[in-house]
Amino acid sequence: PSEVAKLSLIVVIAAQIERMQDPDKQDKYFWYIIGIVIITCGMIFTENFSTAAILFVIVMTMMWIGEINWRKLMSVCSSVVGIVVIIFLMALFIPDDVFYNSEHPVFEKLERSKTWVARIENFAGDEETVSRFKVTDDNFQENHAQMAIARGGFLPSGPGTSVESNYLPEAFSDFIFAIIVEELGFFMGIFVMFLYLWLLFRAGRVARQSDSLFCAILVIGVTLLIVLQAFVHIAVSVHLIPVTGQPLP
Repeated sequence: PSEVAKLSLIVVIAAQIERMQDPDKQDKYFWYIIGIVIITCGMIFTENFSTAAILFVIVMTMMWIGEINWRKLMSVCSSVVGIVVIIFLMALFIPDDVFYNSEHPVFEKLERSKTWVARIENFAGDEETVSRFKVTDDNFQENHAQMAIARGGFLPSGPGTSVESNYLPEAFSDFIFAIIVEELGFFMGIFVMFLYLWLLFRAGRVARQSDSLFCAILVIGVTLLIVLQAFVHIAVSVHLIPVTGQPLP
């Protein structure tokens, strides 16, 4: 459902940004957009933090490109970041048995926040508590992804030669970039990243040549949806950020 919501939200936001170019209607449509974004991202947030965060960043970028008042955008972003920080602090300091055994609807909705905190703690763990060279249940996915990239080397070994795809539980989606590098080598990994950057460049050219603001904002939003998710996926595969569960578009 979130895949349908992402594209639908971007189309609606692009249409509203075009209407906001009328100064008399800017306040009305601004809060209309914020309401839609908070409802949509809020429903996704309880089950998939990374998808909600990516979508929120894309919408804010679309509004910034559409020359919406930056002070209003900053106030909204600050409020959302503050709420997210509070939720993470709750998950960090409230005991697990309270979170998982409580029948309170807030705790029930935010059970996934414990998983998010665990991933961040595992990613940021120091050498005294987490050995980077020891595969455990907590670091299984990211360690095998790094093994796949290390096995890839510079030159391709050929499609179907991956060993780590037998160990990575989501090798076909969440860690497919690591398998691409393992089978096709370092340079193919760089080429894949270049293709996404080329797509973003082409979208910029299309946006500049568009006859309407709606079309320009729409093409930027859809392309950011693809490219930003791709680079989040790649960053997870090379262990730059915690595991998110984002597949490569």
